[in-house]
Amino acid sequence: MIHAMATFGGMGEACVTSIEALNVLYDEGLIDNAAVTGDYLLQRLQALQEKYPKIIKDVRGKGFMIGLE
Repeated sequence: MIHAMATFGGMGEACVTSIEALNVLYDEGLIDNAAVTGDYLLQRLQALQEKYPKIIKDVRGKGFMIGLE
């Protein structure tokens, strides 16, 4: 059986790195920042959709995961 460097392979360094990445996301408020700035971006794109309905058919998403049609 082959276990490459991955968290499920039992490699402690990868687990510690993953936990530390989550700590940075929470400690620096990156998740909340993405929600706030993503909402702003979504509102501005919806305003553009209203202004140019023939070009922008749909705007949807959450945070920075936004889709345009």
